[in-house]
Amino acid sequence: MYKSGRLFQLMPRLLDDMSSQMASMLRLSEELNRLSDFRFTPRHLRQSIADGEPEIHNTDKEFNINLELPDFKPEDVKITSDNNRITINAKREEKLENNGYVCSEITRTYSLPEDVDPKTIVSAMNRNGILKIVSQKKDVPQETPIPIDFKSQTQT
Repeated sequence: MYKSGRLFQLMPRLLDDMSSQMASMLRLSEELNRLSDFRFTPRHLRQSIADGEPEIHNTDKEFNINLELPDFKPEDVKITSDNNRITINAKREEKLENNGYVCSEITRTYSLPEDVDPKTIVSAMNRNGILKIVSQKKDVPQETPIPIDFKSQTQT
């Protein structure tokens, strides 16, 4: 058994060793993430990716939402808008051989910025299940200079 004084002497070295091992594990994890490809991700992990946060881009000209729905087909997805928000609902049912079925459903609702023109909302989905929704911004009235007519008053 270690004496308490000896343990305190060894503690910094043990912590350094643990820190070094953790750093090696982190580098290995980052390298695996860099080398991994979405196609090789197991199905249950792909579903958790689909449940992740979307990419939302709000620029001066467009408002975009990109959402990964890898287990859904375009016919499984319904998109609606009430001019203030956009709702995405994806639902898929799969019948199993043994008199059962699996149902997967995701519903997401996002507020639209006030300057989005809801009439311009369009969507597309690629074969990897990436849903892209794009809407244009409303035309913002530009300032128009108004000339001042100046008439000098003369006394006659």
